[in-house]
Amino acid sequence: MDVFDAPHEWESLTIYDIDGFLGKDLDEATLAKTPHVTLDRAITERIFAHVRPRKGRILWKGNCFGIVTLKNGTQKHVVISYYGGFFRLLGTPGYYEILGESRQVFEDQMRAILTNSFLPARRHSND
Repeated sequence: MDVFDAPHEWESLTIYDIDGFLGKDLDEATLAKTPHVTLDRAITERIFAHVRPRKGRILWKGNCFGIVTLKNGTQKHVVISYYGGFFRLLGTPGYYEILGESRQVFEDQMRAILTNSFLPARRHSND
């Protein structure tokens, strides 16, 4: 069973301000120092309630790293696009498209994370 077939098993989604394809290689101490936001179960379920697996190539115009934590403690690494409403579960082929109301929730959350967390942290690190 795919992790996205059982949203009731998700506990949270943590999104890190780091390239999604590099995040999987970082240790916990480094990730803890990286600006991040953890979305609770209710928001996570709303974002991933309507996703569709897709095949083929995609154009990444910007992305970040995420960790989906399941109720049993298992963690899944994802690359999340800043634009276009899609993500990739690392270690699997293809990608997932976020559809309908879920996409709106996703875009609202990503806009808030970028505006309120990631961009201020980047400005501060450049001071």
